Amino acid sequence: MKNLAVKYLCTGIVTFVTLCGGMNVSAQNLVVQNPGVLVTKPAGITSVLTPERSIHTDAGITASLRNARDEAMVTRHKADVVKSANGESEEAVAESDSVSVSSVAESSVPESSVTESSIPEDSEVDSENQENGTETEAEATEQPETYEVIKEYPITDGNTTKTVLPYKAFGKNTNQAKLQALCQTNEVGLRVYDGRFTIAIGTYFNTAIGQYFDLVLENGTVIPCIMGDLKADIHTDSRGLFTEASGCMTEFIVDRTYLPNKNSATYCYEEWNSKVVNVIVYNKFVNLE
Repeated sequence: MKNLAVKYLCTGIVTFVTLCGGMNVSAQNLVVQNPGVLVTKPAGITSVLTPERSIHTDAGITASLRNARDEAMVTRHKADVVKSANGESEEAVAESDSVSVSSVAESSVPESSVTESSIPEDSEVDSENQENGTETEAEATEQPETYEVIKEYPITDGNTTKTVLPYKAFGKNTNQAKLQALCQTNEVGLRVYDGRFTIAIGTYFNTAIGQYFDLVLENGTVIPCIMGDLKADIHTDSRGLFTEASGCMTEFIVDRTYLPNKNSATYCYEEWNSKVVNVIVYNKFVNLE
């Protein structure tokens, strides 16, 4: 009978180890102190079977093992329930925090500050900037107007002399007077139209009143001009180029009231004190009709 009890006891131990594999209970945790008395110390679990709960009978051993298994399963289930509850709680807290942050963000922007009128339309802003940029670019890249060249007249015996002629010297209803009516007096007394100075020249150049031409100086300066009067051949050399009395080729039409030197235009600007080396005549005229 004793041997039979020991046999059942060993069988119960093997069964117990198999059932409690998930509880980290190994054979090393089981100690047989006395035949029929089972003392267990599973790792991380308080005694599942204590000496007081141990039963010597076959039925008692089976009942003890079943109780230990059931208790372990109940403990694991409780742990899962707690873990699940904690997980749901954390998710609920996170969701609540997210909703709170979103609510604060929405409530921090007053509805009245976000209106259609307060938000500039990108297309309008871009269009305005583009127009301004285009105008600025056009101004920056604007090139001087060019005209058809009729003829160039190189001057090999030119000089620096540039005499003056009063703008009120012309008779009424003449083309000279009509042109001066369109002109303005600049800061140094020169009569100007369309950014060009009005000048009297001889018949050598075959030009007419109101015709555009340029004086090119030896130092590279270009003086834009309009023919304002025609020198009489009786006053010029045989070529109709230089005035015999003064030796000048050009007479600038002026208002002597503002002219620094009452008898000369040579020093109106520093760069003008240079010889005329070329005259370029254009196919461009002021409308004097």
